[in-house]
Amino acid sequence: MKKFIFSFVIISFTVFFSCRTDWFEGGHPVDAAKPEILQLPQTVTADCGNYTITVDAISPDGGELSYQWYEIVDGAEILMPDDDESTMAASKNETGTYEYFCEITNHNESRIVTRNISTTIRTQIVRVTVNQVNNENNGNETPGGEGNETPGGEGNETPGGEGNETPGGEGNETPGGEGNETPGGEGNETPGGEGNETPENPQIPEDNPPEIIVNAETPEISFLSSASVVDCGEEITLSVTASSPDNGTLSYQWYKKIGSEFVEIPAATLTSFSPDTSAGGIFVFRVKVTNLNESVNGNKTAEIWSNEISVTVLAGQLTVSAQIINQDMEISVTTEDKLVTVTVNGEYELYFWYVENVKQSCTENAFVFDATSVKAGVYEIKAVAQKGILFYSAQVSIKVQ
Repeated sequence: MKKFIFSFVIISFTVFFSCRTDWFEGGHPVDAAKPEILQLPQTVTADCGNYTITVDAISPDGGELSYQWYEIVDGAEILMPDDDESTMAASKNETGTYEYFCEITNHNESRIVTRNISTTIRTQIVRVTVNQVNNENNGNETPGGEGNETPGGEGNETPGGEGNETPGGEGNETPGGEGNETPGGEGNETPGGEGNETPENPQIPEDNPPEIIVNAETPEISFLSSASVVDCGEEITLSVTASSPDNGTLSYQWYKKIGSEFVEIPAATLTSFSPDTSAGGIFVFRVKVTNLNESVNGNKTAEIWSNEISVTVLAGQLTVSAQIINQDMEISVTTEDKLVTVTVNGEYELYFWYVENVKQSCTENAFVFDATSVKAGVYEIKAVAQKGILFYSAQVSIKVQ
């Protein structure tokens, strides 16, 4: 009975480790890359009716992109089920300003992605201003007739006769007048008016035209610093270049990501900003650009948020401590230039390595942990060695600061 239980345990261990070989390939977990937006309009002006918005994006790791558009109505995000492509089509029959944004997802199931196979970002808000179509009368048309036609007659015809002849006379002469003159007027003049004039439009009084609301326009970003990797204490400057389409005054405010929120950085209000690099880690920043236009009669400010900028600060000091869990297996730890090498001593048949319980691709008796590419923290490395049907393990704790 003991032999049966022992054999069952050994088989279970073998199945467990063989089934976990695809946990991770490489030194650290890898997610699907964030989609990169190449082009997206900030504002769109359209007449009542149909209009479109297009976003141009790419997948940095060769994944497949998908899209979903939303409209913001009274602060609520309304999903647009028919708009799941890079181009969104909408139709509005009322004037006003409408807001939209798009969620872009990069889906990558290749072997380079070892953790999250999908990563989603949101575009900035696109504002669409819809104007009223002009429906005023065209040409010289007058009520009740066409062209130069006068009420109650055609062409140059005068009331009560044909051609240029009028009753009670011969030739072109008319009673009480000469030539082509008609009673009570001159030339081609129509009753109650002169020339081709039309009666005033009672619906749009000339002395009270409708007011057109003009808002400050959204600023445009033409340059933004890219992601950077620096050593501890190395100086780096992030910068942005923007312009105001309506010649307003631009202002800037930089933000740092803490947790899931972006927090305002005091005094970082210029086009450039130098972050603190005294401690190792990965830090994320973005800038908000605001356009102020005092000359408009609507909203006097409009703003735009930049994309995120990541700054990786390499660890300046490395502390390594080793803790052996299983005394039947000996290991050694060495450090050189921020590289930590963990070696299993002794003769074994198979080797398995784990970082933070994620299986690595290494199958040798030595594993190298690169501390230059990680942020400050504590990392656990576990080594498992197999000899015959027996398994041995040891664990190393690496502190990066």
